[in-house]
Amino acid sequence: MTATPATAVPSTGRGGAEPATTGTATATRRQTATSSAAEQVMRSFSAMPSTLGRLPDETMSILLPSRAVGFARLSSPVAPCLSVWPMQSPRRRDSVRVLLLDECDRLLLFRGEQPDSGTAFWFPPGGGLEPGEDVRAAAEREVREETGLAGVPLGPEVWRRRHVFTWRGVAWDQRERWFVARVARFRPDGAGLAAAERADLTAWRWWTVEELAAAEDELVPRDLAARLRALLAEGPPPAPIDVGV
Repeated sequence: MTATPATAVPSTGRGGAEPATTGTATATRRQTATSSAAEQVMRSFSAMPSTLGRLPDETMSILLPSRAVGFARLSSPVAPCLSVWPMQSPRRRDSVRVLLLDECDRLLLFRGEQPDSGTAFWFPPGGGLEPGEDVRAAAEREVREETGLAGVPLGPEVWRRRHVFTWRGVAWDQRERWFVARVARFRPDGAGLAAAERADLTAWRWWTVEELAAAEDELVPRDLAARLRALLAEGPPPAPIDVGV
């Protein structure tokens, strides 16, 4: 972040102009004014509430003492003489998703809610890879844990998606690989889910493309209806395609 150009503070000389001769008195006045201003800035920062640490993205315009011209206007958080709260770097999470399609081209989705807003959204089975886990093995495991269906006949990888988001106060940079699988329609059994996962998956439903197109809740990805319609009509792409958020 770049500081704005520094501007000189007018002196208190007669007529607003700096006297032709500068002596000890002028230097003393400058030093006193700069010290007072610096003390005022530091008092202002001391009085700021601790919640400032939770606002790293907001910019504050402040005046800092400048040895050259009196004051320079800088934008925090880049001031060299201040302690700065660093922004939280998102944690990378490699994950998988599986498009489970039944014999009537209906797609199985789970319902979740944003913890902070309660906004509902629907998404397919899947989750994060365990350390060293093969991506296809992870896809089969996630389907088994979330639906109870073991040995899912996993098809090709069709989509990829990257999503940076915050979940319960933690920032994530999620990289997803999406597979498709054909299954007979079944009733999901989440017995293999942990308690927190059961709380996150509030409902399940088999959706037609037409129902997805008319859905009022958010979908993952947002254009899921159009993407699925193209997949059903054209078949798997020769290489996985990026489907965006």
